[in-house]
Amino acid sequence: MHSPKYKLRFNLQHGKHYKHWQITNVKTKVKEHYNPKDYMIIANDCKLVNIEPKARMIYEGKTCKDVCAWVECKHFEAIPVSELKDNIIKLDNLLIDVYMYTTKICYNPRVDPFWTVTTSDNIKYNTDNMNICNIITKSNSVYCQALKLD
Repeated sequence: MHSPKYKLRFNLQHGKHYKHWQITNVKTKVKEHYNPKDYMIIANDCKLVNIEPKARMIYEGKTCKDVCAWVECKHFEAIPVSELKDNIIKLDNLLIDVYMYTTKICYNPRVDPFWTVTTSDNIKYNTDNMNICNIITKSNSVYCQALKLD
């Protein structure tokens, strides 16, 4: 992935935008916030970023909170949930079927100090720094289409 334009993360800092998706323009530092009850985010040309030393401090109980992970992306769209019809997102000339995004990408440094994907046979994979074509948010979670995991 070339240099990202945006950073996407779920904001857990208390305040007006607590538990909202936060998207930061990397160049201008302007932040936008989206309530996951009202919006679904689709992001393109993505990379899962994790600052592993910070995540490990949380994992080991040495600190409780610190921003240490986000999704870098080149482009995003915030789609009002009210505009979803039969779980289809209409984006320019594309129709995106939300049902195709079944692979949940998890990040909770209290559980694992890295991004994870768990397969149907319960094998957990570290997906830090993985590049993914498209991701979508559903509520407070991130999903993608099937991944090739080795």
